[in-house]
Amino acid sequence: MTTPTLPTFRDGAQAHWNEAIDALRRIYGSQPEFDLFVERIRALLAETARSRPEDLRQLYEQRMANPRWYLRADQLAYSTYLDRFAGDLRTAIQRITYLKRLGVTYLHLLPIMKMRSDQNDSGFAVSDYRLVDPRFGDNDDLVHLGRALRQNDISLCLDFVCNHTSENHPWAEAAKSGDSYYRDFYHVLTSEAEKQRFEAGLSEIFPESAPGNFTFCEAFGGWVWTTFYPYQWDLNFANPNVFEAMLGNLLYLANLGVEVFRVDAAPYLWKRAGSECFNEPEVFDILRAFRALLAIATPAVIFKGEAIAPARQTARYLSKDGPAAPPCHIAYQASLMTASWAALASGDVTALTEIFNQTPQIDESAAWLTYVRCHDDIGWQVYFDDLNAGEQARASGLASLRNFYGGAEIGSFAEGVPFQAHGSIGTTASLCGLGKALSGSDAVAVDLAIDRILAMYALPFACGGIPLIWMGDEIGLLNDDEFQLDPRYDGDNRWLHRGKMPWDRLDVGDAVASRLFEGFLKLSVLRRRAGILPTARPLAEASDDKRAIVIRHVDLTNVRVAINVSQQTTDVSLPTEHVWRDLENGVPVGEAVISLPAYAVRWMWDR
Repeated sequence: MTTPTLPTFRDGAQAHWNEAIDALRRIYGSQPEFDLFVERIRALLAETARSRPEDLRQLYEQRMANPRWYLRADQLAYSTYLDRFAGDLRTAIQRITYLKRLGVTYLHLLPIMKMRSDQNDSGFAVSDYRLVDPRFGDNDDLVHLGRALRQNDISLCLDFVCNHTSENHPWAEAAKSGDSYYRDFYHVLTSEAEKQRFEAGLSEIFPESAPGNFTFCEAFGGWVWTTFYPYQWDLNFANPNVFEAMLGNLLYLANLGVEVFRVDAAPYLWKRAGSECFNEPEVFDILRAFRALLAIATPAVIFKGEAIAPARQTARYLSKDGPAAPPCHIAYQASLMTASWAALASGDVTALTEIFNQTPQIDESAAWLTYVRCHDDIGWQVYFDDLNAGEQARASGLASLRNFYGGAEIGSFAEGVPFQAHGSIGTTASLCGLGKALSGSDAVAVDLAIDRILAMYALPFACGGIPLIWMGDEIGLLNDDEFQLDPRYDGDNRWLHRGKMPWDRLDVGDAVASRLFEGFLKLSVLRRRAGILPTARPLAEASDDKRAIVIRHVDLTNVRVAINVSQQTTDVSLPTEHVWRDLENGVPVGEAVISLPAYAVRWMWDR
């Protein structure tokens, strides 16, 4: 079979087309109507390119002169729920000045497309991929926000929930009504034996609130695959019509002005009996095909992979397979996130340093997304997988961390709560002890909590990748217990760390909020001054007493960032062949050994 040619949209389109067709052929090549499927894909690309708005066309043409625009030195991500940050899309435009002041270059709004009206897994139960949920405005409002962000050099990132739809999505409703075409959009198992054959290899995402992976549906007389919640039906990507339909949704949203897509639950896209149905080979072909096809019709749109797993597994999303480009441009660095919280609890950086240095090298066209908190829990299973912990060590370690961050351990400063069987939740500020300190009117404890927050964020800012700020961390947002009053959040205590942005604290010049905000600004300045790029390859070593981690970079040997994760003063040795200066003020360090107070961060270079 010959590779179909593609009418030229722009230089380089043919290479992307060939890459996409190679991936699609590996997945769907045995389908009897594969050639017709390819022709429909080609027509869809052509129509998307023809209907692309002129302002986006111009933006993309500019970016093709610098196709790695997302790897520039000043990249800074900000993630939030729209209603928590601004209420709706129109009001969000008024908050751009704030984002600009903070230095944000891309804004990730968690799901805003039409969703199930009651429980909807925080918007991830999508009812329509092409319509903004009326609570937030309409599609015109989304276009206007995207345009206003671009005018301020901020890219818009939205979730692409591609593993599942809501049970009330039109495809699901058609399937329930007996439409065989749409029934094949989902995984339907009609016998208990077949269900058990798949279930044997699967883990549970929400074992307490949504146990199991299948939900019985009367309309089918069988079970629908529901990895997450019973009202979220997994799509059947073994059906090429599903790929085509989801590609159409991607292209539509890209033409509304979305520049970054967070590919939600990417590892679960392919199901295979006898496997964990996690990161199967076809997952990477699906993403590579999506990426290549978008590069043709909507160039410069990028993918952020949401694969919360040890870095040695997640690196596959950012690595080439032969000549083929990586499946994604960016992916979450969950290993460093979980290890940094474990280090803060213990005051020991031994495991953090080990995990830091075993992070695989990725392709030069890709970058990690480095972060402290996000909308989800701190999933400790990643940490213990990284350490290859045995069953007993895993159980005792998990209990200790959940107790510490739940405030149940003697000496804990944290005010979080456990999540399901494997995680902990809470805002960065509450987990770092700010809530306890403020309620006790303890000025010393407040200072320590602020220093903890800034020490935690110093790690992602110092280690390369693209640092991400979870909304409110930059001003010390505390846990919000009021979520329990909303029935939509029943059974999902992650809303504890998804409170509303307290704009009034900024308006009145709150001292703690101001100190933290200035601290975040300083982190951005020091990162840029040091010349740390998203593609930097970091290495780390521990201080002699294991209380501090010292970060350097393979290609930036004249920079050191020392971070004390403990409440005790610690000494850090510096290489004597360099003449070290404080990066913030240029003052010579003057010693081969420096002393770091509790939770202190020191940026140094030898220029």
